[in-house]
Amino acid sequence: MQAYSEDLRDRIARAVAAGRPKTEVARTFSVSVASVTKYVALRRSARSLAPGRSSGRPQSISPAQYPAL
Repeated sequence: MQAYSEDLRDRIARAVAAGRPKTEVARTFSVSVASVTKYVALRRSARSLAPGRSSGRPQSISPAQYPAL
């Protein structure tokens, strides 16, 4: 699953700031209420709404092994 775009995150946070309830915003943008809460908190703390780096597992092969694939 890919992260939501920074633009969508900003629109979500602005909708809540405009006075719309979090549950309504979540339904409108098809995201969870937890995501709405997180984006609002990030915006309030003046942190970036840009998606962070994935915490996925490190590669199991090195670039030197690519030709063998």
